[in-house]
Amino acid sequence: MPSPNHQFSLTPEERRRRLAALLATGLVTRVRVSGQPSPDPERVEEIAARVELAAGATLPQLKQAALDHLANWEVPRHWQEER
Repeated sequence: MPSPNHQFSLTPEERRRRLAALLATGLVTRVRVSGQPSPDPERVEEIAARVELAAGATLPQLKQAALDHLANWEVPRHWQEER
């Protein structure tokens, strides 16, 4: 877990790991993970995910399932559903 003063910037490897974790839930058909500027001065970026949900899946289900694959601080803070 990063220290409280950690300047966070999402690396390509971290992006791929989060992408794989969200795909592993089986609740998405497409997903894009990126970093976006953070209003928090102690962070460089916050994680954002743009997702296309699988039939019958909901965003709350995906957010909960993400916790089975990622630590709480690794789960995206911002979500956008695409159709």
